[in-house]
Amino acid sequence: MLIQDPSDRIINRIPQFYKSWDKESILFSFIDSFAHELRKQKKELVNIKRTHWIDTSYGKNLDLLAKIYKLYRKQEELDEDFRNRIKRFLFEFTGGGTKKSILAQSVAYLNLKEESEMPILIENPLRIKKVKMTVQNGDRISIQSESIDDEDFFLELSLEEDGFEILDPAIYDQDNNSSIKFHGTLKSGEKLRISTKEKSVSHINNDLGIDNVNNDSSSSSIFNNKSNNGNNNNNNLFIDDKMKVPRKKSTWIFKENTTPKLGRFDEAHFDEYFYEVYVPKCSLNIEWKAEFLSSFELQIESESFERSGVSIENFSDLVNSIKAAGVKAFIEIINKNNFPIQQNNKRTLLEMDDDNYGKKRND
Repeated sequence: MLIQDPSDRIINRIPQFYKSWDKESILFSFIDSFAHELRKQKKELVNIKRTHWIDTSYGKNLDLLAKIYKLYRKQEELDEDFRNRIKRFLFEFTGGGTKKSILAQSVAYLNLKEESEMPILIENPLRIKKVKMTVQNGDRISIQSESIDDEDFFLELSLEEDGFEILDPAIYDQDNNSSIKFHGTLKSGEKLRISTKEKSVSHINNDLGIDNVNNDSSSSSIFNNKSNNGNNNNNNLFIDDKMKVPRKKSTWIFKENTTPKLGRFDEAHFDEYFYEVYVPKCSLNIEWKAEFLSSFELQIESESFERSGVSIENFSDLVNSIKAAGVKAFIEIINKNNFPIQQNNKRTLLEMDDDNYGKKRND
């Protein structure tokens, strides 16, 4: 179908005796001035349509198209280079949320080409989890490993206040029917350090002496304490094989044998109970390594990331738009020696390390 020029379409509607078809006439010039504006509007409409396509879009319109997929133009990046990068990204946009898709789109977004620059994706990355609190006899602790499995843990117990002591401190897992017990006295300024993995305890006293108790890892039992300085005592450690930080939430109970023997009116026994002055408080620290549930860590070499010109915030937004809902993403920018220098965490189901968002790390 032949498309007529706007001026011809107007002339065809005017009677022939006006001679509007004569290009030398004043009437033709008048009609053509209107037709010129219609041609401009038609051209602008075509340009608007062209901005909806990657191949023909340009400038700010190309930026707006790319923004749909969380893509941003690098500093001083030309339209053609940006267009090619968008095409590569869209070509790799298959099966979003899979490991293959996240890696492929990260490579396209950062324009990585060398084999040594390829990102590494680690599923269920290791993270250090810590619980710190002050406890008294009978206090309950709600705890879970946030890991794919039950985890061994390191425990430190101390009595910071002067002039007090507790006897036989223990922790009971009420839900899993297991326990960890230290048979002995913990005085002010002393610390107990217990490892369930190594089945061992260090008793650090006021004189900086360390008494070690080691357990045969093949079974749980009560172990005799052997002092490093040659002084033996009757302190013992009992660790149940099932005593771990559980994957499912559990309730632990802290107990010691000093508070139950505090004297009360009409309840005390002569030469057994003592006068109640103050119920001592203990500082309890529990630490373990967790393989995080529903999470992954994406490691990218620092020089390659800086060369891409992409900000950590924009890249984090991209990764979090690709991953499945409810999955936590950790982004680690590492140097050639694999030491993390920048970390970015987007909070999803878990709340952890949100203060490190986009900050430099010196460790």
